[in-house]
Amino acid sequence: MSDLMEIREKPMMRQRLAEATRAAHEALHLHPLLSKLTAPAITLAEYLACLEVNRCFYREIERSRRDCDAHPQLSLAQECDALDADLRTHEPCRFRAELRSLDLAELLGALYVAHGARFGRSMIARMLQGLPQERPMAFFGQRSQPDQWRDLLTRLDDAADQPGAERRMIAGAETAFVFMADLADEAETVAHPAV
Repeated sequence: MSDLMEIREKPMMRQRLAEATRAAHEALHLHPLLSKLTAPAITLAEYLACLEVNRCFYREIERSRRDCDAHPQLSLAQECDALDADLRTHEPCRFRAELRSLDLAELLGALYVAHGARFGRSMIARMLQGLPQERPMAFFGQRSQPDQWRDLLTRLDDAADQPGAERRMIAGAETAFVFMADLADEAETVAHPAV
């Protein structure tokens, strides 16, 4: 009976990841460039810069997933293709920020960030549709994939039972949030160089 009570009392790994990375996640919402995605007056240049930040982010997380040769069902290839289509390029990322190498548990944390962002993207898509100037919307217009999200949540919970995995998944999620912030900082610097 006590095992059953312990299972019920322990929050899902998704909840533990959200709690542990809340500050890093909320900081992205306040970032000078990324916060413009929810502003009523985002310029096309700012929008394209945000797409480029996302393009570099998703390409690197997907590269890490392929390097680990893990979780093919959680591929980010659709996001990468949509961002390439929106920006009409297949060129390498122009930013210098790099994602450090991730182990399998850290990769799950980073995939949690990448796939979890889909929820925010759907809200951003609705806001962008109300703007007067048309924008490429392949990335922000992607439909949710509930089966993929459920698969990720199951993998997170299953992996959390392994020794040290919870700590490493949290580290991977934090690394992903910091990487996105580094990319956005670099894009902001390019857009508004110091005088």
